[in-house]
Amino acid sequence: MRKEKVEIASTILMTVGVLLLLAMAFELVPQFERLAVFVAVSCFVIAGMIRSISKIKEKYEEK
Repeated sequence: MRKEKVEIASTILMTVGVLLLLAMAFELVPQFERLAVFVAVSCFVIAGMIRSISKIKEKYEEK
């Protein structure tokens, strides 16, 4: 993976997570509060996972 693509993807996922948490905080989606929290946390986890995988792949490509 290219580093730029990884950064863009993880930034987008984190932004979506923050927006979902803000929407829940301002009660914009009252029917889906639990789902919004789950999806927001999932976005943060996936963004971190993408960055970790990218770093591991770069480490093995150097050898």
